[in-house]
Amino acid sequence: MRDIFANKTKKVTNFLLKKPAGGEVSAETNGAYTAYKISDKVWISVANVHGGGRMWMGQRFTLETTTDDVAVAVARVARDGPVSFPDTMFANQLFRESIQALEALGRISVEPGSNSREKTIYELGPDGKPRQPPAAPKPLSVSPKLTTYKPEDPAALPEFKPAKSHAEAHARLSQYLYEGGKVDYGGVHVDRMNSLLKATDHVLGKYGVPVAQFGFCSKSGANYGRCAYSGNKVLYVQVRKSYVKDPESYKKRDIGRMRANQAYEILRTEKYIGSLKSGEGFKDRPGQEGAVERELHRNEKKLEHLKAVDHWIVADAVDDPLYATQVHECWHAVYAHHNIGAKWTEEMDKVSGWSIPLTEYATENKREFFAELGAAVTCGMKVHPKLMEAFKNTVGSIKV
Repeated sequence: MRDIFANKTKKVTNFLLKKPAGGEVSAETNGAYTAYKISDKVWISVANVHGGGRMWMGQRFTLETTTDDVAVAVARVARDGPVSFPDTMFANQLFRESIQALEALGRISVEPGSNSREKTIYELGPDGKPRQPPAAPKPLSVSPKLTTYKPEDPAALPEFKPAKSHAEAHARLSQYLYEGGKVDYGGVHVDRMNSLLKATDHVLGKYGVPVAQFGFCSKSGANYGRCAYSGNKVLYVQVRKSYVKDPESYKKRDIGRMRANQAYEILRTEKYIGSLKSGEGFKDRPGQEGAVERELHRNEKKLEHLKAVDHWIVADAVDDPLYATQVHECWHAVYAHHNIGAKWTEEMDKVSGWSIPLTEYATENKREFFAELGAAVTCGMKVHPKLMEAFKNTVGSIKV
C-alpha cells in the first residue's frame, strides 16, 4: 500500500513540476460564487463569504478525470485562500488522493475546521507555514431599529400588518439590515412584497436576526432562494427574480415532476449506498476513521426519508409559495446567526428524526432539513410530533 501511494505521489509530483499548479484551471466569479474548471473534466464551486472565508459548495468529476486533474484544481482553489470543505469529501477517492499527494508535496495543509464535520485547506507558503486569509473587515454594527420578540412557541407568529405600497414594504424590510446594508427588490408588486415582508417578520423579526442584503439571486439549478453567511453574520437572503414574478407556475411544475425526481433520487442514493458498502474506491483517510461509515449511515436515513415523502419542498404544499420560500431562507439565517447547528443535531438524534418524512429537499443535509421543517411549522403544516419536539427544543435554546 505504501508503494502504491508513493507511486501516485510521484506521478502527481511529476505532473505538477511540468505544469504550474492551477496553470490550466479557469476561475470564474459570479457574485458570491467562484467556479474552477478544467475543460469538462473538473468543476469545483466555492462560495466567497464575508471576511475572507470560503466554503466548498460542490464538485463534478467526470469519468475521464484523474488524480492529477483534481490535484491541480485543488491547488488552484487553495491559491485563492483557505477553503473549508465537509469531512465527508474524504469518501471521494479522487479528492482524497489529491489531498494526500498535495500534502506530501508540501503544497497544502489540512487543518480542523470550525466544527467537527469540516476541514480547511490552506496553501503553504515558502516558509512551510499555512498562508493566512486577509484580516476580516471591521464588523458591521446592527441597526438599533431591529424589533425582536420573545421566541416561545415556534408556531406562534408576530402580528403582521400588510404594507400599503412597495416603498412602505421596502422601508420595513430595512429595519432588519446592518448599517450600510440594502434592500433591492426593484419592480416587485406590493402583493409579492408583502409575502416577502411577512415571511421576514415572522422569522427574522421573531428571532432577532439582522442581514446585510435582501434581493434577487441568479438562476442556479433548482434553487429558488439563497442565504449566505460567514460565522454568525448573515450576508444575504435572496430569491430568484423569475420565481418572485410567478411562483404559482413553479409550484405547478414542481408538483407535476416531483415523482419523477423522487424516483431518480432514490435510484441515485441506492447506487451510492451500494458503492459505500462494497468499498469501491471509498476508504477512510488516516486520522479520519469512520468517515465512510458515517456517510453510509447518513445516506441510509436519507433513503428511508426519500421513499416516504409527498412533496419536493414545503412551498409546493401551501397557498403562498413565495412566502414559504422566503421563510425557508430566513430559517437558514436563524440557524447561522444563533449557531444552533450542534443543538439541532443533538435534538434530532434524540428523536431519531432524520428518517421521518418531511420533504424531498429536506434530505439534502441537516441545514436544509432544519430550514424545511422551520418553513413547515411557520406555514402551519402538520408535522410529525417527534420533529416538532426536536424543532421546538432547538429554537427554544435561542436567546434573543
